[in-house]
Amino acid sequence: MVGLMTLGSPRSRAVRHSLALLATSLLGAAAWGCSDAVPPAAQGSFQATTKVPDTSVIPTGGRCQSSGQQPGVGTPRPTEFNDGGRVVDGEDRASVRCTVRRSGDQFVVEGSVKQGATSLFVKSADVDPVSRLGSAVVSLQFQATSYTWNTELPHCTLTVLGAGEPQVHSGAVWAKFDCPALQGKQLADYCGVSGVFVLENCEE
Repeated sequence: MVGLMTLGSPRSRAVRHSLALLATSLLGAAAWGCSDAVPPAAQGSFQATTKVPDTSVIPTGGRCQSSGQQPGVGTPRPTEFNDGGRVVDGEDRASVRCTVRRSGDQFVVEGSVKQGATSLFVKSADVDPVSRLGSAVVSLQFQATSYTWNTELPHCTLTVLGAGEPQVHSGAVWAKFDCPALQGKQLADYCGVSGVFVLENCEE
C-alpha cells in the first residue's frame, strides 16, 4: 500500500512545483491567445521589360545595352490583365518589403520584390485612385546589371490596374509602370523600362 504524502516531504514539494509551472504555462498561453494575431507575410511579384530609351531625355551617345530583357519574379508573372502569382517574404529565397498607405486623397506606395539576383524597387508618393495615375522612382536589377532612376531623368509613370475598381488600397496595389529611361552601371547605358507589379500584405 502506498503511503500518503505529507506537505513537507520532498515528493510533495516536487508535485507542488510542477503544478505551479503548469499553471504559469496555462496563463501564458491564455495571454498569448488574447494578443494580436501575427500579420501575414508580405508578398509580391513583377514583370519588367527593358527597351530602347526616349533619346530626348538621355545624353548624346547613350544607348540601351540590354534591350529586350524580361526579368521578373512570381509564377505566373503579373500582366495588365492578370495579377498572376506571388512570392512570399522569407520563402524560396524571396524578400518582399512594402508599404501602401493612404495620405489624404492619394496613396503612398513603396516596395521591393527580390528573389535571387532579380529585384524591383518602386516608390511613389502621389498615386491618385481616381485618375489611377502617379509618378514613381524605379530601380531594376537582374543578372549582373541594374537600371536606376536619377535626378537628371524624368520620373516614371505609374498606372493602377483593375478592370473595375482601381486595385490600390491600404496594404496592397496592382499597377504598371513606364520609365522613359533608367541609367545602367555604365555611364552611357540607358534603357527604357516598363512592367507590372503586385504588392500585398504591406504595412499601412
